[in-house]
Amino acid sequence: MPQKKKGPSLAPSHSLPWEYALRQRCSRKPQVGISTPPRRIPLLHSAHLLTEVERAVSRERLKRYLAAPAQNLGHAVSLYEQNVALSEMTFGLLHGLEVAIRNSMHDQLSTHFAAPRGFTSAPLSSYSLDKVHAAIRDAGGQTASPGKVVAELRFGFRTDLAAQRYHWSLWQPCLSAAFPGVRLARPVIHR
Repeated sequence: MPQKKKGPSLAPSHSLPWEYALRQRCSRKPQVGISTPPRRIPLLHSAHLLTEVERAVSRERLKRYLAAPAQNLGHAVSLYEQNVALSEMTFGLLHGLEVAIRNSMHDQLSTHFAAPRGFTSAPLSSYSLDKVHAAIRDAGGQTASPGKVVAELRFGFRTDLAAQRYHWSLWQPCLSAAFPGVRLARPVIHR
């Protein structure tokens, strides 16, 4: 007997508890567009749902949203949802930027040190070397590809490479070239 196709799951797999509650009880969520001016969003939430959202998200987290509409929980939840929607829209852009920076810095280090894993040849602090060794371990060990290891290194690792202590050893000889056309000083990029 052929299996039925399952529809989209309403279970809260990777979503917040309040998102699950909203999908269960709301016919539609407010849509926010970057080019559209701010508008009043009609309240789509029952009193029970608002109480559940407040419990799941916490009054402390909603505090700044409650301040804007004079302690109106319905408006606060709508503002919170708009913030989540805007955050979702920018996440993809930030992810792409991080990947581009990560790969560009890795390419410059690898070229400068003539090694596929330029980060292992670079004169790094013991703290940064610990991060590199952890990334190698998390990527699968010494046989892991350089790309996998680079992907395991957190954004803070790359930010650290733009610090003052690496200005003459890494920034001037190679890492500044990872930002072609950028006319910002190293300290600005480091921030």
